[in-house]
Amino acid sequence: MINQKRQIIFVDDDVYVLKGYQRALEPYINDWDVYFCTTGPEALTIMGRQPIDAIITDMRMPGMSGIDLLEQVIQHYPSIIRMIMSGSVEEPSAYRAASLAHQLMAKPCDIQTIFSAVEDTCHLRDALSDKKLVKIITGLKSLPSVPTLYVRLLKEFEREQPTLAKVGEIISMDIAMTAKILQLVNSAFFSIPYKVSNLNQALSILGLNTIKSLVLSVGVFSEYQNRSFSAFSIDELWQHSIFVGNLSRAIAVSANLSRAEQDEAQMAGILHDVGKLIQTDIPGFYRLLSMNTKIPEIQMEYHYLGTSHAEIGAYMLSLWGLPSTVIKAVAFHHKPIAETAFKMDAVFCVYIANHFYYDEKPNNKNTLTLPPLDMQLLEQVKVTHLLEDWRYMAKRIYAGEKPD
Repeated sequence: MINQKRQIIFVDDDVYVLKGYQRALEPYINDWDVYFCTTGPEALTIMGRQPIDAIITDMRMPGMSGIDLLEQVIQHYPSIIRMIMSGSVEEPSAYRAASLAHQLMAKPCDIQTIFSAVEDTCHLRDALSDKKLVKIITGLKSLPSVPTLYVRLLKEFEREQPTLAKVGEIISMDIAMTAKILQLVNSAFFSIPYKVSNLNQALSILGLNTIKSLVLSVGVFSEYQNRSFSAFSIDELWQHSIFVGNLSRAIAVSANLSRAEQDEAQMAGILHDVGKLIQTDIPGFYRLLSMNTKIPEIQMEYHYLGTSHAEIGAYMLSLWGLPSTVIKAVAFHHKPIAETAFKMDAVFCVYIANHFYYDEKPNNKNTLTLPPLDMQLLEQVKVTHLLEDWRYMAKRIYAGEKPD
């Protein structure tokens, strides 16, 4: 009988820390086979002997550090999920760790958080049908890392009372990010009736959760900004993403979703097409797409890859530890039937907003972008009576007005 348990490695030079992990993991004995190592070379030996799903390593260790270890894992075992534990995300080495690990986790970290992070990522990885593609995705050297500024903001957001002043102080250290946020807040997307020239003023207008979404998405897009693509425009994809994020939030507000769900809908809307960026690193893929202009792009993705930009982007975001609701909305924004509980949620907000972006786009000549909205499904969710209101919101955004 095939062993279906996850194969997990923990690495820490402190044997007492490993014993603590071992005790805490006893409730998960039927889910995980766990290997405890005190050195990086010991972990590499195990990885060379058998398939491993994930490695969780301490950052500071004598001899081979956690950073050195993850560099080896990327080179030799790129499909393994990589997590690193750090006592502080402020120290310079933590920034390097964030670029190598799929998740940078604060130390100490309770075992339930670690277990959930690994399981959520593995579940989505398993949903990708092509194992070769999983290896490509997790092994791409240019796969975006979690922006270090976003990591620092998360640390601030974990406080009981995060302040705009502290968030502004953190963001102001990144001149390019500050400029981008001021550019965005003064754009038609946010419809502010006056010029905003001060970062703290911008933060108070947009709110903490919108800023968090923008910092994350700007960080991702900036890694691709200076590249040249014949397949599509990065700037156009960015504009599309901001539009869908804002409309998703407006739809969530109109549907009386909770404030948390509104934030998640906006973040998912901004990030819903991030998988398209990753696809640019798959050799020859967009050249193949360009040869088939009579078939919708999403269908061609499934034909050539066995998956689409939606699942690819969601997989990367799961590696980063984003909320599961955001990940699901990104993964299923083209086919909510696959993950619906037949209630209005972030998945449907992004699904509808993405459609209305194309439906209402001025001079849109691309009639092959998406299949029509699934009206039968939307009737089950009981929102068909609101569709024209949401369509009007899309028109208002295009006109440079507030959607509500």
